Amino acid sequence: MVLKGIKMILAAFGALVVAQAIGLSSASVASIIAILSVVDTRKSSIVIAWKRIISMSLALTIAVCVFLLLGHSTVGFGVYLLIFIPLAFLFKVEVGIAPSSVLAIHVWLSKQITPSLLLNEALILFIGAGVAILVNWYMPSYQQEIEKKREEIEAKLREILCLMASFLREGNGTNDAKLISEAKATLTEAQKLLYIESENQLFSQFNKDLCYFEMRAEQLQLLEVMAKNLNDFHCPAREADLLAEMFHSTGEQLHLTNTGISLMDEIQDYIDEFRNLELPKTRDEFEYRATLFQLLRDLQRFIDLKVCYFRDHK
Repeated sequence: MVLKGIKMILAAFGALVVAQAIGLSSASVASIIAILSVVDTRKSSIVIAWKRIISMSLALTIAVCVFLLLGHSTVGFGVYLLIFIPLAFLFKVEVGIAPSSVLAIHVWLSKQITPSLLLNEALILFIGAGVAILVNWYMPSYQQEIEKKREEIEAKLREILCLMASFLREGNGTNDAKLISEAKATLTEAQKLLYIESENQLFSQFNKDLCYFEMRAEQLQLLEVMAKNLNDFHCPAREADLLAEMFHSTGEQLHLTNTGISLMDEIQDYIDEFRNLELPKTRDEFEYRATLFQLLRDLQRFIDLKVCYFRDHK
């Protein structure tokens, strides 16, 4: 907020100086337009400036036509508003209604319409919006913070997987839900920063970063399901150790540059091994074996998400 306030001051002062330097009347309006044009991101400042130019063109065209037909009267100005405002919403340039109407008021008060007057009004808007874009061009980068959030998410995912492995071995998995909630909160923060960064960079790796965080979001959803399946789940020591080893191995190898291909081979070996186990003889054995197999399938999907991401973003 401090940076935005400084930008507003610089934009307003700069627009006023430029407008006065070239001898525009009502130069102070350029300052107001500049203040209104200082927004949160580079792209939005360009989009808003473009919409205000379209809005100004529409407003001055309507004002000229209406005032020539009805004169510079109160009724004439009311008719101008009646036509301009609905059209501004129709063309989705309502962001320019206020500044464009201020320019139209200048035309209305002038009692006569000349090319120099219209040029003066157009230059007021161009200078106000243009200076705001120049001042707003400096934006702090959030890339380092995004990378930090990525590392935090990966650390949380490793911790969750290792905790699940510990639960399988020792029955200690009470913090799974808390860790998953923390990871989801960090992911949300990272996605917000990524959006702001993408709006400030005309050329960036936004799509790759977006796909990365979407991949991690899907993995977190899978972990939520897996955590629920692990509740009150108990199986023989051999199967539990095999599954715990797979969870631990996945957690240890979880980082950005790991393709996940070797893990897919490992988990397929585990699935084949479980398929070769003796068939369950009781209902309880059948239920835990089904849950066990579902956990393996979910873990396989967890790894496959990373394999697909790496394949698409080499």
